[in-house]
Amino acid sequence: MDNDNGGPAFPITSEYIIGYQDNGVPIYGKDSYPGMTLRDYFAAQALHGFLASSTMFDQSDPVVSTYAYRMADAMLAERNKI
Repeated sequence: MDNDNGGPAFPITSEYIIGYQDNGVPIYGKDSYPGMTLRDYFAAQALHGFLASSTMFDQSDPVVSTYAYRMADAMLAERNKI
């Protein structure tokens, strides 16, 4: 996998009042949070499906997580074809 992680899955920007001008108008501050990457989100969704399958209960955690990220990488690769 190259460095393409799909970008942020759930970025948010938060605005808040940090003070007021002399005329009473608020002064806003802003923070941005990138959230998880799209690759991590896809892997988490794949993990849900894998764990719902009784055949995956016999697999070790590293095996299941590797499968989840392989699925996420495949989804990103397919998405990039569009």
